[in-house]
Amino acid sequence: GGGPHDTCTGNAFYGCERTGSNANIINPIQSARLRSSRGLNFKYGKVEISAQLPKGDWLWPAIWMLPTYTEYGRWPASGEIDIMESRGNRHYYDANGRSVGVDAYGSTLHFGPDYFNNGWSRAHQSWVK
Repeated sequence: GGGPHDTCTGNAFYGCERTGSNANIINPIQSARLRSSRGLNFKYGKVEISAQLPKGDWLWPAIWMLPTYTEYGRWPASGEIDIMESRGNRHYYDANGRSVGVDAYGSTLHFGPDYFNNGWSRAHQSWVK
């Protein structure tokens, strides 16, 4: 729907934000996290994934690879690979009418000495189905 309880009150490239009030109650949101049992370490090779992503408002399905050990310091110094990130929203479009919901996804490499110097913008790609 198009009511305040269904729409973003703040819409940035990294997600959607809703601010609740007495008149605009936000429904509870549940999240899940799946982790490999003992982790997975490899130096060379590839990762192949087949996954069906959930669809629904306020979902942010993602597949990330984080280091087992923080050899070079706190995030993002030791790196992070976002294999895939998407949104679950079925009907979510930017100002140009382009889908940025369930039809869009991206992949990013996070690196750099600290949060403020994260080089992700030089290692990000997005696609729309």
